[in-house]
Amino acid sequence: EGFAPGHYLVLYNDKRKAITYFRLDHAGSVIIGRSSERNSSNDIDLTICWKQHYEKQNLSGDEFKDKMRLVKGISSKHAIVRYIAAEKQYVLFHLSDKNFTVVTLPGGEKRERSSQNRSRVDLVPDCLITMGDQQNFVLLRYKIISLAK
Repeated sequence: EGFAPGHYLVLYNDKRKAITYFRLDHAGSVIIGRSSERNSSNDIDLTICWKQHYEKQNLSGDEFKDKMRLVKGISSKHAIVRYIAAEKQYVLFHLSDKNFTVVTLPGGEKRERSSQNRSRVDLVPDCLITMGDQQNFVLLRYKIISLAK
């Protein structure tokens, strides 16, 4: 409730609670990373989102550093999400040369994207996108929100 209908990427904290919703539009591409180098309003800077969420919780210095460690597995330009108008769907491309992306479909199938694999992943509602490395990662979900009936 309270969200405009549309396509979203939802960022989850380490306890799998939604902390930020990013609305996707059909124009342009969205780069997801640790820092928004293009300074575009469409780019998702996961470090800022993560930091803002945990600053609100007034954690101690060590606790805060521990939570911020999870975004270290994200590259500055980790992935890109693009709308393919001819197919009427969003796709994700892995861009990182160092870290991994795993897309888990609602049925449990996993599509791993290592640094050498640049092929696209078609996003389907409720798929989970794990970005990072083996120890430090964040979780996003692709979601379509429609009007309540």
